[in-house]
Amino acid sequence: MLAPKKSVLLGVLVGICQLPPAMAQAELAKTFIAVPGTNTLMTARNAVRSWHANGHADEVAVIVLREGDYALTEPLILDGRDGNANWLARTPDKTLITGGKHITGLAATPDGHWHAAPELHFEQLFINGERAARSRFPAKDRLPLGDLQVKELPAKRAQISVKVPAEIITALTADPIALAEHQILVFHKWDTSRYALSAFDPTNGTITVEGQPMTSWNPWNAQSFYLLDNCTGPSLAPGAWFLGPAGELNYHPLPGETLGQTEAVAPVLEQLLIVHGASNLHFRGLHFGYTGYRLPREGCPPVQAAAGIGASIQIDDAENLTFDNCEITHTGNYGIWLRSGCRHCRIEHCLLEDLGAGGIRIGEMGISQNPANLTGANVIANNIIRGCGRIHPSAVGIWVGQSANNEVTHNDISDTFYTGISAGWTWGYGPSQATNNDIGYNRIHQIGQGVLSDMGGIYTLGVSPGSTCVGNVIFDVCAHDYGGWGIYPDEGSSGWQIASNLVWHCTSVLSPSGGGFHQHYGASNNIVNNVFALSSGPPMQATRVESHLSFTLEHNLIISSNSAFFYGPWNKLQYASGSNCFVAYGQAAPLFPKGNLTAWQQVGHESGSILTALAVKGNWPDVTFPADSPVFAVGFKPFDAQLAGVTGDRAWMRRALESGNDGARHHPYFP
Repeated sequence: MLAPKKSVLLGVLVGICQLPPAMAQAELAKTFIAVPGTNTLMTARNAVRSWHANGHADEVAVIVLREGDYALTEPLILDGRDGNANWLARTPDKTLITGGKHITGLAATPDGHWHAAPELHFEQLFINGERAARSRFPAKDRLPLGDLQVKELPAKRAQISVKVPAEIITALTADPIALAEHQILVFHKWDTSRYALSAFDPTNGTITVEGQPMTSWNPWNAQSFYLLDNCTGPSLAPGAWFLGPAGELNYHPLPGETLGQTEAVAPVLEQLLIVHGASNLHFRGLHFGYTGYRLPREGCPPVQAAAGIGASIQIDDAENLTFDNCEITHTGNYGIWLRSGCRHCRIEHCLLEDLGAGGIRIGEMGISQNPANLTGANVIANNIIRGCGRIHPSAVGIWVGQSANNEVTHNDISDTFYTGISAGWTWGYGPSQATNNDIGYNRIHQIGQGVLSDMGGIYTLGVSPGSTCVGNVIFDVCAHDYGGWGIYPDEGSSGWQIASNLVWHCTSVLSPSGGGFHQHYGASNNIVNNVFALSSGPPMQATRVESHLSFTLEHNLIISSNSAFFYGPWNKLQYASGSNCFVAYGQAAPLFPKGNLTAWQQVGHESGSILTALAVKGNWPDVTFPADSPVFAVGFKPFDAQLAGVTGDRAWMRRALESGNDGARHHPYFP
């Protein structure tokens, strides 16, 4: 991040410029030059509005940002007056639209820490362009929640008390103002919830929070885990920071960090850009960074996929809007949300990294009966999304809600604590607008990382006729308690074509329940020509017995690693399965529900399937088979797994292969 610059007025270049081909609406356009400073983007917006209002409404404006920092003290808001415009960065890697503020006055103290009094309340801090770890207890672990005391309160609220270890008692205070600066973050199955402490009883060693009651299907219980944020414990770990109730900052520098060469930035905004009602609006080569999240007084109750969290860039009622070659980093929430009424929008070749929640959201949770509010026919392609869930661990890389006809293709998604791609938002067989979505050729890996449970590399909900899940490569999915699955059709998922995906190494920390595929329940899904291989548990899992045809399973290569091939009531399920190639590594037996393959075939299953050894050329995911491989005897058709992931120049493809946010500073939950 560059040093802040004094605010100056927009400069206007009278002339014309050639638009980039991908964003061109007219061969010639009026060009405006924006200069760095505080809220100078608003000045640029107003100049374009004036030009459009003076007889140029149908002409294209180009706003070119000179290199430097564009500091915002409020979000840039664009509406119907601001369409037909292209926002470009002259030097993308040296241009930043920021919601952060520099912390000045840092001074060293005898204890080796750095102190400042910024007179600013913030809950995230970035040191030299990296997210610094907020002080927490325990420093590198999570604690079992143990026994709880729950008390019902008026107005559908509840009070929950938790017993804490003795070593934390000395770090807490009964003063309500100071106590409210401490937060508890609880991990329960697939959800997380966060609340400020409301009371502390040092005699009994308990902390108390208040908020809405937990759901009956996923409450806090003895199997949940927790940590305390903004709580130092016995000491402040290197690289961690603590903010006192009066706004005093205490930071313990890492080895090698010096005051003279350290830049400390605290976010002052939760959103940078809000678009409502603008069409033909394009952003190219822009870097958006440093937004925060402040815990509301009522806390942050659990919502699957952190769907209750907003985004740094929020779009409503937009058509033909694009983000191309942009970066969104260091957020307190999701990166971009195409929320209501967004159609024919594109997010392509963008990097979304170090995110408080997830990367990209499409559509809403509710079903709208107004066609004007429907979001659909959008393209999310060729993006790198990594480092999700840094504040809200249950967030996902790409979330598709009640939205149809979208393409989610060739993205590289990694380093999440929950699901990679989630599609659909109807539990069961009720109405759903999440139809005809294409999820294809994405590379999804390093998912879950042993933090939460019940997740998928690709996770679906509800009835979704016409939707496809094709050509994806999914690996290294790791849940905590249970349920690290590669492809996971949950809760009524129906009408999916799931074909030619490569899935391997899906695991769980506390149980051998990870697998390549799990259908909870659904109807008429077609699982064909996939490779499900080498997970910690049975590669194929299914749960609910229903009277209709649940799925068809044909022409797949299914490789077990010291486990049976199937888990669940497969002898009672309604499904069609045949012409699959099974390969067993290890000594697990029986491999099929009736013992061996022959016995399973005699009761009407797996006609034409084989159990065989297998030779593989190369290493995962570069898996090819010799021409005489038995996999071809069952009608398996080879596909090139190398096609999954981002495309384009070598530099962009290499960037997707970077390790990204690794190291202690960037993995705050330590399974």
